[in-house]
Amino acid sequence: MATIQEGLIVEETMVTPPAHEPGLYPAWVGQQGVGTVIAGGMGEKAKELFRQENIQVFVGADAKTPRELVEDFLKNSLVTGENSCNHDH
Repeated sequence: MATIQEGLIVEETMVTPPAHEPGLYPAWVGQQGVGTVIAGGMGEKAKELFRQENIQVFVGADAKTPRELVEDFLKNSLVTGENSCNHDH
């Protein structure tokens, strides 16, 4: 996770998520105070669950470090493309 103030990354925190269960991550991420998720891929159901938590979702992000992705987002230069989620849910 990255804490942003005045358009700058002021803190980076690595957190361990709970065990994966369908539908659990969006609520957990929301409880962490996250407002935006950047991912390479994500199923439609997951995207909808994040939206229900008022979390903005970007999928199809390039394979970069989390910091690089956040910096791109902050500079309005985040490149997204095809959703890399390739399995049914």
